Amino acid sequence: MRSARRYLNGADRSSGSGLGWHPHNLVGVSLRAWVLSRTYRAAFPVMRVVWFVTRPAVDGAKCVVWDDDHLLLVRHTYGNRKEWLLPGGTVRRGEPPIDTARREIREETGLVIERWRPLGAVHAKVDNRRNAIHCFAARLAPGAGRELRLDRSEILDAGWFRLAALPSPIGELTHQILELDGAGVRSGAVTGQT
Repeated sequence: MRSARRYLNGADRSSGSGLGWHPHNLVGVSLRAWVLSRTYRAAFPVMRVVWFVTRPAVDGAKCVVWDDDHLLLVRHTYGNRKEWLLPGGTVRRGEPPIDTARREIREETGLVIERWRPLGAVHAKVDNRRNAIHCFAARLAPGAGRELRLDRSEILDAGWFRLAALPSPIGELTHQILELDGAGVRSGAVTGQT
């Protein structure tokens, strides 16, 4: 059995190292998604400057999604595009964090997951923002299928990985969030922040 399984637009990409933004990889990517991904990429450094000046407090949600013993990780089209992260995003005004988890996993990957287990919150300073990251875990039902429909404007790549064979580099909070889920205890693979 392969240690990593990647699915992009429904295609098995386990032999590739990720799509990236090479012209031959744009087949099937809408012009809208391409323009939005470029806009996010251009706006992100500007927002980092704004966050440095304003130091906002932000609520977010991160999703730990398991399919059997495989963990779902994503790479974004903005920020550090090489880093593998847990899916998630910013809590909208008046939105409960659990609804943020449901919305973000659906928007980013196309998965519809209703049953989540709260893991707690992680407080961290990321990109000059004071973040309260609400963490939730879910397991796909056996036989539910792993096919992902990625929001190509936001998600560059996604994959299902065994804990013992996580890709590199992993986002700085991913290990801490996995500890909340007890993943480090089960596998011995998670030892702390990177």
